[in-house]
Amino acid sequence: MFQKTLHFLLLILALLVLAACTAEEELPTAPTPEASASEATAAPAIAEPEANVTDSATEPLFGTPSSRSYTFSGDLEKVEPILLDLLILLNEPDRPGAREQLQLIGEEIVLPEEAGFDEDFWLEILFGLKADAPTPPQAEIQHWLKIDDLGLLAASLGLAPYAPCSENATRLDYDKVDVFTGKILVRASGKPPLQNQPLLALAAYPDVVSIQPSYRKELDLDISVPDTWAATPLGAVYTGINASSLRWWGLDGKNVIVGILDGGIDWDHEAFTLPGIPETSRLLAQWDQASNSFLNQGAFDRYLSIGVQCATGTRHATHVAGIATGDDSVARALNFSGEGVAPAASIVDVITAGGDRDILLGAAYIFMESKYRNQPAVVNISLGSHYGPHDGTGLDDIGLGRATGPGCLIVKSAGNDGNKPIHTDNDGNPIVAGGMGAIEFQVDPGTTLVDIRIWFDRASGFEVGLVPPILPGSAAVSILPVAKGKTEEVFWQVKNPLNLFESLIQAAVSNTKAHTASDSRMAQITLRAFMGELPPGIYRIDLSMPTGATGSGQYDAWIAKGKPKGNVKFVAPTYRRLISEPGNAARIITVGSFDARDYIVDGKPVCAVGQRSAFSSMGPARLNPSTGRAIPKPDISAPGCPVFAAEWSAFQNLTSNYIPLWGTSMAAPHTTGCLALGLQSNPAMTPENALALLQTLTRDVDAAFLGIPDFFWGAGKLDCGADKDKNLIPDLFQVKTIINAADGELLHTVDTAIDGAPGGVDVESFGATVTFTNPYSAAEGQWDYGLLFRHTTPDQFYSVRVESSGAWRFKIKREGVWETLQEGTLSNLRLNAGEQNAFQLIVNGKNGLFYMNGERIAELDTSALSGSGDIWVATNILNTSGINGKSTGYQDFSIWSFKTLP
Repeated sequence: MFQKTLHFLLLILALLVLAACTAEEELPTAPTPEASASEATAAPAIAEPEANVTDSATEPLFGTPSSRSYTFSGDLEKVEPILLDLLILLNEPDRPGAREQLQLIGEEIVLPEEAGFDEDFWLEILFGLKADAPTPPQAEIQHWLKIDDLGLLAASLGLAPYAPCSENATRLDYDKVDVFTGKILVRASGKPPLQNQPLLALAAYPDVVSIQPSYRKELDLDISVPDTWAATPLGAVYTGINASSLRWWGLDGKNVIVGILDGGIDWDHEAFTLPGIPETSRLLAQWDQASNSFLNQGAFDRYLSIGVQCATGTRHATHVAGIATGDDSVARALNFSGEGVAPAASIVDVITAGGDRDILLGAAYIFMESKYRNQPAVVNISLGSHYGPHDGTGLDDIGLGRATGPGCLIVKSAGNDGNKPIHTDNDGNPIVAGGMGAIEFQVDPGTTLVDIRIWFDRASGFEVGLVPPILPGSAAVSILPVAKGKTEEVFWQVKNPLNLFESLIQAAVSNTKAHTASDSRMAQITLRAFMGELPPGIYRIDLSMPTGATGSGQYDAWIAKGKPKGNVKFVAPTYRRLISEPGNAARIITVGSFDARDYIVDGKPVCAVGQRSAFSSMGPARLNPSTGRAIPKPDISAPGCPVFAAEWSAFQNLTSNYIPLWGTSMAAPHTTGCLALGLQSNPAMTPENALALLQTLTRDVDAAFLGIPDFFWGAGKLDCGADKDKNLIPDLFQVKTIINAADGELLHTVDTAIDGAPGGVDVESFGATVTFTNPYSAAEGQWDYGLLFRHTTPDQFYSVRVESSGAWRFKIKREGVWETLQEGTLSNLRLNAGEQNAFQLIVNGKNGLFYMNGERIAELDTSALSGSGDIWVATNILNTSGINGKSTGYQDFSIWSFKTLP
């Protein structure tokens, strides 16, 4: 009976903990202030459906067809075309395929869960109208953009003095952020009254220049490993960037935050707990954007201590976090290494909903956590899309770029489209004024959605049309060239060759979007199959340049969305300008991939060691018409094929908790971890500093390398532990050299023999190396040598020394009395005459690391050390060792300060 009762109580406890993991706090109810809505003047033009099929596709979107007509007075050129689709649906809720159209729109942009098929929701969000409201301006605004929500977003876009990376940043209460109405990004050149406004009404303000939805980002993972795989450890994990060579410098990521903006980390994986303390998590916080729920380190520790796991995390995010921050102390015990680049870093995890706005808020959340904790942070984003202008001026580019600053860095994967035919341009054959051009794309069977974006400079003023393939038994349809500021669409029915059913197709050309940030325009071609599938075959996009136009006549086109993925391709692709958004931003570090080793799957080669990964997207960014400059991208390349790292617990098996995955998703966290090491020594590192550092930490690539900037490799292959000449140079991490490579001899006398450094060394933040030469063998007599630090306070010394007996000691001298703080025995000390021993000491904060001959001997408690003073190499430190007249040689005596360079 007792056992049954105990089991019952444990079950109840587990259920309570699981409930706590997934609990969602109720959001506060938004006030409902009154405001005026703009009077309607014009609605977007739409073509009448050419077919009226009689089946479920004609079911009204909102139930009973509405008799109301909704318009707005704002400039259509400020509004993303896909938002105008929502406006059309409000005007024609009983149009063919309306319900399916809303579902397909929801696959491209992040719609609030409350949206659904609720007409009242869209009225309130888009217009500020309630369902029973008469006409503007008497309508009340129910769902409005809260000041704390849009205030945060506007700040990251540079509209307000507050920014998450600023010195006066304060921690926001994210439980009170209204993520309900904020799925639209707004960029403005002035300070319009953004709060208390319906979304489309914002377009009426002259200072508002662009309104776009929150487009979905996809994982930059090239090939998902089948769930049935049993990963086999193939020796030590090859990171390929030599980060382990920096360990003895104390550069392991301690006191730095690595932010993971992804699908959620499997936080109870052994890689993310403190070494040797499996019940203590390295995750400081986790924000689940979908449920707007939060967990802190205390909650993780409680769950770990009772063995309860919350059902959070994904394979992708867990693997990414393992590369950047994984600790492999457990794996090493099993003769397998899965160590990440910065294994001592703290982690802030954001389970993102995946939209542009979600990523902006997630990055801001991580940076504000870092400011609140007074620790620098680097955020990893291994997600991307092709919806933006690709010139660094997209709203997400601008927002994320302005969220960075000293101690706030963002790393983005380049994307995995390097070998995919989803981009084309006419660089070599521009359209002339009064002339025409064409873009052809192929649609394969089974396709249900196509979204193509064509970007060009404003002065070219292209008119854009669409000609689908002609199919037997179906009426020919086309959309004639659509002029600037116009939208046209057409519906048609396509008979299946077997006459089993008909497909209902919508084709639309929108030439409405102006992008003032880069003086560009964008035309969107959309194909949606509401029943069946799109007709397979070759489609043609016609572009004509008006007579008298003065633009370049050049365009860039991307297939932003094809469903299923890969079923749409350009007939004449150009494999460039494929960096996924927001990786084209100047202040974001963008990372391509190279193959870390040979790898074969199912008899087919996947990776070839040393080569640029075939899937890695190449640059540069698109030319910005306003500046005449294309941002060079990617910035650098890192290992991405294959990489072994932590596996999500849902797929762990008896073989290993570590698996291989490949993609630029894996390359980015290598760079994220390397920059975490840089932030450890230089917490004020800026994005510009980081880029300069990475351009130095490179190794040679292939013979085709063009030099910086190279649109394939960036600056080259990342080598975090060495410069281009294969030298370990701590200066690269903003570590100031005080003495570099000094040599000499210490003559044994009755007094301590010393040779020292100038004053002003900060004892809380320095590194020192020296190689000693034994004066004679340990069998001939005693000797000792090491480092001696004299505090500026009189008669206060510290010493770390080794003795010919094999002992080592860390001592302090106060008021003339020596006291041993720590001591131990060395097993790797060389004792013969003339042999050398390499002595290394790192003090970074209140912890010191003592190395002998490259082996880590001990972690020293240096909390008693403070202030500044002088450092010497010394022998005969206690006047009890050494043969008078003999000499101890020393070489390469070097001292570094980990303080930031001025």
